[in-house]
Amino acid sequence: MAWFAGALIATALISRLVLWICRGIGDNLERVLIAHAVSLAFMWVVAAFGFANGGPLVWSAGALYAGPQLICLVVDLFALKGRKVRAAEAKANPPPERLQSLKDWD
Repeated sequence: MAWFAGALIATALISRLVLWICRGIGDNLERVLIAHAVSLAFMWVVAAFGFANGGPLVWSAGALYAGPQLICLVVDLFALKGRKVRAAEAKANPPPERLQSLKDWD
């Protein structure tokens, strides 16, 4: 169970970093999917080297990061949906305009 917690923390940090790097794409589904695909690929390679222990690469070790990465992806998809809903509500119900100057009090 400790490996799962460690994998979850590692995938969350790497995916946050990739999301931050990809911020120019915009806040959309493509950005989230690209970031998590890159994060999973990176973690897969790191696991292959880590489990090699001086021998040949163990590519099957990367599967350990699939579950934690999926959890991070689902959390980010729900967060993206929440941001889109809040943006739509804010656009539909704009806040009242503020007074621009004292002349508006007449």
